Amino acid sequence: MARLMLAVDRLVRRRGRVLLVLWALAVLAALPFFAQQSDRLSGGGFRVPDSGSKRVAEALESRLPEVQSSPVSAVLVPQPGASAADVRAAGDRLRRAVAEDPDVELGPPPERLATRGPTLVPLSIHGGDDASVDIARGLLTRLGDAGE
Repeated sequence: MARLMLAVDRLVRRRGRVLLVLWALAVLAALPFFAQQSDRLSGGGFRVPDSGSKRVAEALESRLPEVQSSPVSAVLVPQPGASAADVRAAGDRLRRAVAEDPDVELGPPPERLATRGPTLVPLSIHGGDDASVDIARGLLTRLGDAGE
């Protein structure tokens, strides 16, 4: 093993630039494949025909249509010293942001918004698993800095 490592060391020292150029060419040749990987990915097999995941998702959807497979929630976390009015204002900003998107609506509202801890506000997403990430990202964008 030591001989092999020494041979590799000699090769790299003598032909380092050539190896670097070959490595760079290999990376450049692979870039088109890297750029298309997201087209080939699926959400855990939920879109692959005849996969077990797809069959289970379809069975759940047909038997329990009211149950959402990828739930999304907003978490309202009051800053230290926030008043009840501040928390209500945050809830109103969330309601306005949700109202701007026809594919999302507020789920059952919490009993009251907490001023001393986080409040979980469930959202109902229309559009399936694939759309839920984009919808959530759009909601965060509409909320601006408040959504970070």
